[in-house]
Amino acid sequence: KRWVSVFSMSVFGTYLSQGLHNSQITMQANPHLGYVGALKQVFAVNGLAALWKGAEARVGLLLIVAFLNEGLLKKAWQPVEVSQTKAKRTKPAKKPLVSKPTPAAGHVKGVRRGSIGAATGPATVPQAA
Repeated sequence: KRWVSVFSMSVFGTYLSQGLHNSQITMQANPHLGYVGALKQVFAVNGLAALWKGAEARVGLLLIVAFLNEGLLKKAWQPVEVSQTKAKRTKPAKKPLVSKPTPAAGHVKGVRRGSIGAATGPATVPQAA
């Protein structure tokens, strides 16, 4: 039932808009034409058949795309099943932003921990007596 309604409305809409589609193509091919000029040229060349001429190709393309969408993309549009059991979430361990000096390394006077000077300066380790 769904396919019949989608198919019939798509074909009907394609045939209904074909005359305007033909006029648009004529305007793109001849940029100097306005709306009325394009309509006059389309009907002068094709007569009343300009209202449906070429619609069969658009309907064919419409059907190809519809079947490809149904065959290739149907799974992508299916709802995803979410499990009802909630997994226990653990927070990652926080890493300190500034490394603390080890007791053996001591503290360098005048340089704050984590500053560029502390990272690039020479490492001094006090000797045990």
